[in-house]
Amino acid sequence: MFCILLIRILFFFLVCPFCDEHMPFPLPERIESYLINNYQLDPKKGITLSIIRDLFSSVVEQYEFCRFHEAELKIVPEGLKKNYSIKIDFELLPSRVEELVLKLMLIIEGKESYYMKLALNAIKSIGKARSRMPTYLIGRFEEFQVI
Repeated sequence: MFCILLIRILFFFLVCPFCDEHMPFPLPERIESYLINNYQLDPKKGITLSIIRDLFSSVVEQYEFCRFHEAELKIVPEGLKKNYSIKIDFELLPSRVEELVLKLMLIIEGKESYYMKLALNAIKSIGKARSRMPTYLIGRFEEFQVI
């Protein structure tokens, strides 16, 4: 029974030959299409560990592949959970920046800023000197983290 379970686990996961991270098998579509398109691989033959190992001869190429599969398997799914877009429409970017100009001008002029209000409240509650101490600064930065 244990052997059957072990075979099933090994069948559904590959281990990257460079960083020993687990990768699902078959490879996700974006990783597979990246390898097929950039390295002229035959999609009918499939992609195996030995093929991946042979594709990247230099340490820099190996590192870049590991960065890519880590992004695709860990970072992109986290962004999608937070409703981040998978594609950026650069045509719309100037109009989106223009929408922020008024808010940015208020911040520059010192009239409106969430972060300035937090800093001023800290100065009022614990004093100017203490509010600049690293331990207090770190504590305030932890409030801004999005988990």
